[in-house]
Amino acid sequence: MNTFDKLNNRYIFTGTITLSEAMHIGSGEGDEWSDSAFVKSKEKFYIPGSSLRGAFRSTVERIVASLGGYTCLLSKSEEANCITVCQKTQERYKTIVKEGNSDSVLVQWLTEEKRLCKTCRVFGSTHFASKVKIIDLPLIKEQGRKPEGIIRTGICIDRDTETASNTALFSHEVVEEGTQFQFELIAENLEGDDFGILSLGLQELINGNVYIGARSSVGLGKCRLNRDISIQYFDENFPPHTLKEYLADNIMGTPQLGWINEKIKLYLSGLSTVKG
Repeated sequence: MNTFDKLNNRYIFTGTITLSEAMHIGSGEGDEWSDSAFVKSKEKFYIPGSSLRGAFRSTVERIVASLGGYTCLLSKSEEANCITVCQKTQERYKTIVKEGNSDSVLVQWLTEEKRLCKTCRVFGSTHFASKVKIIDLPLIKEQGRKPEGIIRTGICIDRDTETASNTALFSHEVVEEGTQFQFELIAENLEGDDFGILSLGLQELINGNVYIGARSSVGLGKCRLNRDISIQYFDENFPPHTLKEYLADNIMGTPQLGWINEKIKLYLSGLSTVKG
């Protein structure tokens, strides 16, 4: 497995996220209008990259597990040797680190016997850096229109009776349906199934099956990535679009149309012969 001591490839995905439903991502603070204000930067709405990344990863994990792949948080406990959840693996890893082994040796050990599951290989764990970064998504200003937050009021549920409490109201700020945000995902050192696993998440985001933020159970946070997403890359395995060319001329390659679907099909064909 590729380690991070070398830069073997970089893939950059950019596009537009459009809200199919209103969204609420709480800032952790209230204001004079609501109990939970929408998160802002310099008084402007934005979607934290960490919020989208968490929803994106959860979506991928469900699909990988449903297809019979090994993803530690959703696989059966007796199969979960991944360092993210297995204490024995974590203790052995600490011992190997103390022995002074190189990063390449550590990574090689992690890849053996499913000590790092498929999704942790892509999205990282407490002991392995993520290959995927999602940049904070800034608001796209629409000509002649300034997106504004809307205050919604709800009723708290009494935990004892599990019924609505008329005396406990709360309000939260949402961003309207149709609001758009700039999307950018950067992936480095992808290899093998990594391409297919990442593409599964991108396809679900394009199809509008990813929910971001709070109250997703009532439909808030549903969003969609534009289908004509831009993809640029350099990759040592696909000359002439290599790191040297990128550094010399600041030029990156552009995959052919259908790249995401192609990677998904390749991943699925592998599952038909090898499970896990």
